[in-house]
Amino acid sequence: MTICVGNICRSPLAEILFKHYLSDRADQFQISSAGISALVDHQAADYSILLAKENGLDLSHHRAKQLTADMIAHADLLLVMETRQQEKILECSPQSTGKIMLLGKWDKFEIPDPYRKPKQAFIDAYHLIDRGVNSWIEKL
Repeated sequence: MTICVGNICRSPLAEILFKHYLSDRADQFQISSAGISALVDHQAADYSILLAKENGLDLSHHRAKQLTADMIAHADLLLVMETRQQEKILECSPQSTGKIMLLGKWDKFEIPDPYRKPKQAFIDAYHLIDRGVNSWIEKL
């Protein structure tokens, strides 16, 4: 599961990239996304939809979901964009400490929130997300 704040910018992109890159092993993984303060039922941000489309992916059907205790309990791995999201989840679910990791863990980076920022912020986030997703896929 990929996690960000609103579940409209970064985590939907990470979700769709994981699904794309793991399509040949789709039966082995359940991939989803949520937000710690989700804009529930909102579609993905316009620039996220555009960047996905420019890369042959479709985010048009995405609707934001709130991260719940049940989701945390049932997930094998929760990949967050920033350390503060990891800390926030651990406040609510300290027993989940071993399964909450940064998407950028292997290359030691966080992914800044592009929400309400220019397109370039989304492009930069997209490249970091893609890099993080590919690093994780090598480990799966």
